[in-house]
Amino acid sequence: MDGYGDAVVFRHLFIAHPEGVDPLLKVMQEERQTFLADVEGASDAPPGDSSGLGRFLPWAYHDFNGDVCLLVPPSGDSLDWAVAVSFRQCPEVQIFPGGVTEFLQTLTQGEFPRGWPRVGFNWASAEGSPLI
Repeated sequence: MDGYGDAVVFRHLFIAHPEGVDPLLKVMQEERQTFLADVEGASDAPPGDSSGLGRFLPWAYHDFNGDVCLLVPPSGDSLDWAVAVSFRQCPEVQIFPGGVTEFLQTLTQGEFPRGWPRVGFNWASAEGSPLI
């Protein structure tokens, strides 16, 4: 990511760089507020004080349809974080096993969440993003 700054992969999945035009923390905060308003009603509780979906943390969003990619904290005996996709067009959250790397690898194999355009892998700097 340092070579590209804010990046877009698969032509639609925006991944913010911590120091990019849209800093990762800002994107996480904004997308979390929108996500929580969609699934739980407005909530300002920090993730550690939340329960259920309120514990999920946004890390990317799909600029084609507004879907949000979230990190799912470990639960039970598992120490692994999973990835979830919150579908903006319908009130549904789908959880994908494995972390971010596994999720992106699945996309490179042509397995996309429902409604996502099936395009080949293409990692590019987001428009207007300075190289870090």
